[in-house]
Amino acid sequence: MPLLRQNDSKSLVFLLVIFLTGIAVALQFSTLSLFLANDINANSLLIGLFYAVNAVAGILVSQLLASYSDNNSALKQIIISCCIAGVLMSTLFAFNRNYWLLLIFGVLLSSIASTTSPLLFAHAREYTKQQKKDSNMFITVMRSLYSLAWVVGPPISFVIAIDYGFFFLYLVATIMFLFCTLVVMLKLPKSTNPKFTQAHKINVWENRDVRLLFTASTLMWTSNNMYRISMPLYVFYSLHLNEKLAGIMMGIAACVEIPAMLVSGYYTRKIGKHNMMLISASAGILFYGGLLYFHTQNQLLEIQLFCAMFVGILASTGMCYFQDLLGHAPCIGTTLYSNTMKAGAVISGVLSGVVTKWFGFHGVFETSLLLIIISLICLSKMDKGKCYKT
Repeated sequence: MPLLRQNDSKSLVFLLVIFLTGIAVALQFSTLSLFLANDINANSLLIGLFYAVNAVAGILVSQLLASYSDNNSALKQIIISCCIAGVLMSTLFAFNRNYWLLLIFGVLLSSIASTTSPLLFAHAREYTKQQKKDSNMFITVMRSLYSLAWVVGPPISFVIAIDYGFFFLYLVATIMFLFCTLVVMLKLPKSTNPKFTQAHKINVWENRDVRLLFTASTLMWTSNNMYRISMPLYVFYSLHLNEKLAGIMMGIAACVEIPAMLVSGYYTRKIGKHNMMLISASAGILFYGGLLYFHTQNQLLEIQLFCAMFVGILASTGMCYFQDLLGHAPCIGTTLYSNTMKAGAVISGVLSGVVTKWFGFHGVFETSLLLIIISLICLSKMDKGKCYKT
């Protein structure tokens, strides 16, 4: 990739930090429910409360930090603060076993730490633009590394937690966040973009395209999360297939998502972000439609290609699209995209439970299909040539 030629060590710093922070977060949250149940002795109600508070706090805190970051040129220092919050969060989880302290301080520190990635993406966009490089392709590579971190992180998390315990798991996460803090302090370039000071002058929600893209992205992530919640139970209890099939399906989709992201980054330059998002929604329609009519093992494995296209394009091009629409406020744009994922997680948790109870697993997939169709309508109503001047 051109950006990484001529020993561009600063670009490598972005890639290293996004990968390591992704693994650190994945280590902690992959086994969070197990930690709360086994080490904290929290019941199912308290575990659900923890996840709900964590999701809502994450949305609010990240959006406030993003707004502050776009009005402040010291973005590097803010990213350092987020990494330090990750160090403190991991340390708290390692040594504390009081549920309410974790709910109050752990969730607050987690919300700040989780904002590291959106701010890194925003900073990377501005840096590559300053260097007159292809910012969209570089963001896509960063996003693929972040996804890779969530492919390798969860298995490592379970191995460490089961074999060595949660204290050691969170100690590893602490060391990783600490290392990232030092790397950011010493190697990450400073932000010199004067446009950060102008972010407060424009209400981002006044842009109709931002509202449409936010709605579409939220509904698409809601559909994806509903599928992930319901699919393992559907495969085993409704189709009576081998329970390992669910893991194989998710594994295939996750592996194909990464090259799908890279391919989408390449073709985005040729056909544009708007068209790529339409392709993503169309792939989602084919995937959820396939779930309703295909029931054999081979068929379910084959349609994972559409799932990977759907999620891969949404995960990479979706972020770049928000950044383009809000070129005057890159941190807010990136965090808005990140919050569509969090909002989708909250909505899907409630919706999948209600729909499954009343209409079964097919009702879940039918609802997901409907949400994707609505997303496609929202995307089609956007002005594909309109964005703020950057």
